This record gives sequence, structure tokens and C-alpha cells, in this order.
Amino acid sequence: MNNPHFDIPIQESMAGQIMTFYIKAVTMIGGTLYEVDSKTYTVEIGPKPIDVTLSVGNQGTLASVGEKAAINLPVTVVDLNQDKQFSVDEAMVAAHKAYLQESDYVRTTTEDGNVTVSKLWGTETANASFYVNGTAATAAQTLTAGDTIYDAAGTPGET
Repeated sequence: MNNPHFDIPIQESMAGQIMTFYIKAVTMIGGTLYEVDSKTYTVEIGPKPIDVTLSVGNQGTLASVGEKAAINLPVTVVDLNQDKQFSVDEAMVAAHKAYLQESDYVRTTTEDGNVTVSKLWGTETANASFYVNGTAATAAQTLTAGDTIYDAAGTPGET
């Protein structure tokens, strides 16, 4: 037996809101009307994605996207870990997904939230650097809409 599936349209104005709903089923069988309510469900709608710009350095030069320099790339960042914030790490995931391959960005996140990057823009590195609006940052740094990110991958094994 297939379970029913319901698509509930979520409008942009609902971002960050808590929504409570239930399903009311009504049917008529043999002239008798049957009604039943489902249990009540509560969902929290995540924040609306934000847009940032990204420029990428790779071993001392500008990285590229195809034939173009990876400079001022528009990136839409989604709250992947559902913490109601956006991080440099989430921006890197989005950028790699949009412009390269997701596998071109490799990182490890510890229990305390620290992020160690071992591959950035397709380059294995021991020293990924991040700057947000011109200030040094970590991959866990929180972002806001309109931020400018610069990231750079050093040479493999370089510390």
C-alpha cells in the first residue's frame, strides 16, 4: 500500500516560520459520510537562501571556471545543516556544486564545529585560506547576504 504524499507549496514569505498542519480526509461510502483528521504535524521552514560573491585563488593565481577567471562568482547559499545560519563551508559546497564537481571540495567537520579543508577548487591542500569582506575567516564563519568571499588553496602539503 502506498502512503499518500502531499506537496505543500512554501512561499518565500514563509521562510523561518513554524507551520502547523493536519490532513482532513473525507469520503462517502455507501451513502455514509466518513471524516477523519490526521495527527498534527509541525514543521519549521528554513531560512531563505542568501546570495554572496566568491573569488578563488589556486596556488598563487586566480582559479578558473572553464575559460574564465573565478572572480566575483555569484553563489546562492543554502542552510545545509539546518542551524538557521549560513557558513563559508556551505558557500563552498554551493560554489563547487554550481561551478565544478561537489567532489572538488573535501572537508571534515569535528564535533565542535571546526572545519578542516583538504581539497578546494579541485586542489588538494593543507592550507585553505578564507576571507569574508576582506577579513580572515574560517570555513565555519557565519555569512550574511551580500558578503564577498575570497578563498585560496595553497600547494599540496604546504602548511
